[in-house]
Amino acid sequence: MSRMLGYLFAMLTAPTICFSEPANISPLPEAGNNLTIHFMDVGQGDATLINCPDGNSILIDAGSSSGFPGGKLRYYLLKQGGIAGKPLEALIITRPDASKYNLVTRALDKVPVKNVYLAGSEAEYRGIKFSKWLKEIDENHKHFLQGNEISTYEIPTSEISCGDVRLSFLTASSILGRSDQNTQSMGVMISYGDFTAILTSDISTVTEIDTLDRYSTPQLNADVVKIGSNSSLASAVTDQLFETLKPKAVIVSTGQKDNAREKPLAALSNGSKAIYSTVTDGNLVLKTDGRHFQIFIP
Repeated sequence: MSRMLGYLFAMLTAPTICFSEPANISPLPEAGNNLTIHFMDVGQGDATLINCPDGNSILIDAGSSSGFPGGKLRYYLLKQGGIAGKPLEALIITRPDASKYNLVTRALDKVPVKNVYLAGSEAEYRGIKFSKWLKEIDENHKHFLQGNEISTYEIPTSEISCGDVRLSFLTASSILGRSDQNTQSMGVMISYGDFTAILTSDISTVTEIDTLDRYSTPQLNADVVKIGSNSSLASAVTDQLFETLKPKAVIVSTGQKDNAREKPLAALSNGSKAIYSTVTDGNLVLKTDGRHFQIFIP
């Protein structure tokens, strides 16, 4: 996919999608009413920043297995992510794997974090620096979520503030302890007005089956789906999941460009879905007013 995205405007019932270069973005309402989601390029890993309509920010994952410098992620968060000089409302880690959290200590150095939500148990999070950082978080604001307790867990608005945005945790399999750690991945559903995005983390085929069994089709409808760096894209179950989700756009966070991923991505594109990938497009930004949304390269 070329880094130079041509202007594309699709008239859909709801929401409307605009994919464009920054100069050609059609206007949305005032920034104060918009939800902005940054899908940051960290190589083979994940980092997603939510800028809430009320001015708060939430970071979902901050890790890489390809040597991405934490200082570079920090620069983006402070400058383009707009978190300089204020606390982070929440940090969410979707899987107890270093590729989801090993950039946290550098990227969030001296950035206060109000709440932390982590998939798995505290013992599963390794690394001296991260363990030390985690111990500094107040126990009342540190939440370890496992198995069935993650099922459709919606973060209470009394815990965090993100305007009218609702955050729910989905898809983490109740079957933990398997050799395939991807079964522990915790999906995140972001809902704002008529707009819904689902971040799948690194869900495996087992977790996909679990998701299809546990949630109704209306719950899983999504306008945008983000696929994690280690997610499988080549199974029949994946096809069924995407048929259920019916996304209008797909974002792939990965540092790898290989044939194993190109074929299923091409198949998704042939299904009239717009496909973006951080390995070819770099950082990506989504803006929505709760009805229409735009995806562009900053």
